[in-house]
Amino acid sequence: MLLNKRILICCVLFLLFASLVSAEVCEVDRIKQVLKKILFLYYTEPSSVPLTKDEVKDMLVFYLSINDQNITVDCSTFGSRSNKPISDVVNEGGNVADKIPACADGTKYGECSKSRPAYCYAGAIYSRCGLCGCPTNSVCGKSGKCESTSQNITCFKDIDCGQISPIGSYYCVNNNIVRDILNYSCTNPGTTNSKCAVTNRTVWLTYCNPNLNQTCVAGQNYCKVPVANVSTTTTNQTNQTFSGILTIKGRLIDYFTKQPIANGLIFTWDSQTARRDTYTNSNGEFSTTADTTQVTTTTAKSFGIQPNCYNNMGMGLFRNSDNNLYVNVQINQLIGAAKSFAVTGSEVNVGDIPMWPAVDIQINSDIAVKFNLEYNGLTGSGNSLYKTLHYLSYSFPLTVDTRAKLTDQANNVYYSPYLNVPLSNGCKPVNLNFFNKQFAWNASGQTNVSNASNCFVKIDGVVVKSVYATDRNDCYSKTSFGSINCNTYAPYFTEGVHFLEQYFGANDRVNNEYCTCSNGVCVQGNQTAQNITLHSLFQEF
Repeated sequence: MLLNKRILICCVLFLLFASLVSAEVCEVDRIKQVLKKILFLYYTEPSSVPLTKDEVKDMLVFYLSINDQNITVDCSTFGSRSNKPISDVVNEGGNVADKIPACADGTKYGECSKSRPAYCYAGAIYSRCGLCGCPTNSVCGKSGKCESTSQNITCFKDIDCGQISPIGSYYCVNNNIVRDILNYSCTNPGTTNSKCAVTNRTVWLTYCNPNLNQTCVAGQNYCKVPVANVSTTTTNQTNQTFSGILTIKGRLIDYFTKQPIANGLIFTWDSQTARRDTYTNSNGEFSTTADTTQVTTTTAKSFGIQPNCYNNMGMGLFRNSDNNLYVNVQINQLIGAAKSFAVTGSEVNVGDIPMWPAVDIQINSDIAVKFNLEYNGLTGSGNSLYKTLHYLSYSFPLTVDTRAKLTDQANNVYYSPYLNVPLSNGCKPVNLNFFNKQFAWNASGQTNVSNASNCFVKIDGVVVKSVYATDRNDCYSKTSFGSINCNTYAPYFTEGVHFLEQYFGANDRVNNEYCTCSNGVCVQGNQTAQNITLHSLFQEF
């Protein structure tokens, strides 16, 4: 009998200890952000997704099962398809680069803007007061837009006061990973006595068990564990990776001439006050270093790539959840996608890095505006602050039809004429004046596309874009984008069906088609609104 009791006690202690070891708490918002990154890549760059289809499904099912009121959740449960802990899936997915696009105000797709009730969906801003709340003295209407109230009412619900947001980074308390958050609430909602209250709250996450050699490290959202059999030399064995000082080599070249770029700056910060600069030699070659022991799955080592007169790029040293290291090199979006290189030893060579020539841009305005550059259907650099003078270094690309999109504080949008600055311009900056709602470019050797326009894009008979083209084929290549033609011109459309045309000269129509638009997404053909898989997935968040 005594033996049976001892066995029972041992079993109970084992179960308690096991639950203590296995329990891992994740932030719901982090799961959401990781899932959005993975889903976006899954539908746009499936080959770059590090997770299996079963792991993606497990994370999606797990997220959808979480109560809306939860800030944290136990993520140590195993996925039914992958038989892998959800925490491991989230951590592995968290290492993926965030390639989710943003709206013009910098808000990521599927997120609320800082200006309530604005919501970014498929590249456009919509009013979604049910999700994003309303400013003071307004209430969320049935249309999803905020409606003014006759009384002075501060708030109707908690979301009107703000969204839950983290303060600072992770820190340690008695081997527990914790984080502070700001929690917003509306007291006396819907009355003239309503007011917003903000409170600090500490969220307790994972316990790092010293008995398992787990260590809580400030700034990390996971427990650090010693890696067995780590080699300081090149190895291809399972669960082994290089540790120590890594040398990263490469070469900067001009994208157009393929010539090396000499004296190009590559820099990194070894601490908050210690910046380390490296310059390319006469052949464009550089060699810099990184301490791999300082790189974790949540903390990368970043490098800026900033040769004069070229669009600034960057690269970083990252660590996967399986402890393997890789270098990711950012490539200008006009050229192609980023490139990754596995670290298998004490040195990695990233080869030639093509750089796109670019110059400084200054914008002068008589009203405060924010701005973004737009070219080839892409959104370039900009500034989300409302100012009368903007200046960005090496942000205006050469040889590309480029315009500036200005937005004033009343949310009125103004598009400048397109400007194409040739390579012969060199490094001379461009200037754009916007006075009395009139634009004027000033650039050396410029081709002001609007003044030499002979290729036109029309929507329902109205010209929305004009460029210069040498012939009808050149007009077609500059204004038509194949299967994504309709979605490329989505910012010009309203809801419903529209007729899109491209003309060379006044009468030579080089292309035409119908476009159907719904919720900021436009597809080819005269049809009822369709459910676009990727965007509908983001709508769930």
